[in-house]
Amino acid sequence: MRRYLLDSNALNLFIYRRLGVHERAIEMKRAGAAIGTAIPIVGELIGGTLASASWETNLPIVERKIQTLRIWPFDLPAAREYARLYADMGTVLALR
Repeated sequence: MRRYLLDSNALNLFIYRRLGVHERAIEMKRAGAAIGTAIPIVGELIGGTLASASWETNLPIVERKIQTLRIWPFDLPAAREYARLYADMGTVLALR
């Protein structure tokens, strides 16, 4: 089974149905893929929502959409893998 982890930008686009991200995620879900995000990303999104002027309107939307996704844990091995990918991306970008 394919799994797609939405980062904070993609999750925001998914929730507010921008740039076709929601439609693409639903399409992939129908094809059998798991669509989700990780705990730190949920915290970042909720924090950003609470800091906004329209939090009372948006928080219920965010909470409802998050419940439609898989929430993957983020542990030390995941943090190490993220760090490795982050470092690799920095090297690739520096070479440009």
